[in-house]
Amino acid sequence: MRRGPTRGSALADAAAINATLRPLAQHRRFIIAASGGPDSLALMIAAGRWAAARDREACVVTVDHRLRRASASEAAFVAEAAARLGLPHHTLNWDAAKPAAGVQNAARAARYALIADFARAGGYTAVATGHTLDDQAETVLMRLARGGGVDGLSAMAIVTPLCEGVDLVRPFLSVSKAEITAYLRRRGERWMTDPSNEDVRFERVRIRRALRTLRGLGVDARAIAASAARLGRARRALHILAAEWRAAAGVLHPEGWLEFDAAAFRASPAEIVIHAMTEALEQVSGGGQPRLSKVEASCAQLQAGRRGKRTLGGCVIELSADRVSVRREEGRMRGHVITLQPGASAVWDGRFLVSLAPECPEPVSVAALGAHARDLPGLKTAPPRDVLRATPAFFAAGRLVAAPVAAAAPDAGSHALARFCRAELRAFPPARVILPGAI
Repeated sequence: MRRGPTRGSALADAAAINATLRPLAQHRRFIIAASGGPDSLALMIAAGRWAAARDREACVVTVDHRLRRASASEAAFVAEAAARLGLPHHTLNWDAAKPAAGVQNAARAARYALIADFARAGGYTAVATGHTLDDQAETVLMRLARGGGVDGLSAMAIVTPLCEGVDLVRPFLSVSKAEITAYLRRRGERWMTDPSNEDVRFERVRIRRALRTLRGLGVDARAIAASAARLGRARRALHILAAEWRAAAGVLHPEGWLEFDAAAFRASPAEIVIHAMTEALEQVSGGGQPRLSKVEASCAQLQAGRRGKRTLGGCVIELSADRVSVRREEGRMRGHVITLQPGASAVWDGRFLVSLAPECPEPVSVAALGAHARDLPGLKTAPPRDVLRATPAFFAAGRLVAAPVAAAAPDAGSHALARFCRAELRAFPPARVILPGAI
């Protein structure tokens, strides 16, 4: 006897599917990331039909990591499935050299980078992925094994920023793999199976097997995901409290560094200070995510009044008599060079939006001011010198053109091209994607 949909399933009927896909409602154009596995195939079918019924524009993107011989045929399988649904399909290739270790993490980072670039270039505002309830539980267990805190154990959120202007949306986080396979079988669909999903060399596979054992003890994926959701609420509350504390006790300077009142730092609850310091390090470093254990140790030293400089996450942290400062570590910025064509803009070092006016007669390079600070007559005197050396400077033919962030006066001793150069500190995003290791 053929079984019908599970009662209460998130994919049981049109109404349930509409509710499940509600996180995509604010997006007129979005990407469905699909590998050919059951999760992404179900998302492609459900989201593709949902988009067509609402006059939304969706396309399917597959990343061929070039790690297995079958990867090209898997991408072709997704392309055929997308064509049957009337969805455009694009394959993006990861052609870079593959690392000897940490292949899965490197592939994940490359996948998101390729898709983010494609989304920005195509004007898409969201990327939908097929992460499931089971994936959420596995992620929690992986982070638990590393001693994760509130941020790590709250695991994946349904919506997080992927890059500027593009959301990463996981509408299936409340949907189990059993519900997904039942949905596909009802439709008579077939899907691809990735052999790496059974390769015990990979941590996630070992965790997946451990989860099967835990089910026998009454610890199942849904219970773990429920705990992650509750920790997610706590994380959001901490974020609000830490933001309020930063507003009261901290100052963000236009040169891209932060200062906190040392007395407030010592007197405040450790968890608020740790959360605020984590975000400060991310902001000043341009997006780096330091390990929680190292942030905890640093904050403990600072709250105990231990003065001096310490480096962490691409930043220099210093406690003086009355201030705690967080500054960009200049030595981490070697090689941070971009070239701007006239009329172009870009994000430099994850911190500053730099641009070149269309009227500029030639391209310029942007790099850290560094030792060139001594050649700048209009150098500011208030911030520490290492702060100014870590700000963006514009160069043409190897010569310093302008340093609009570090200069007290924009035209002080400036080059003829200086008036075309602009730089300003970026706004820090209020939420982030938590990467492996940053727990």
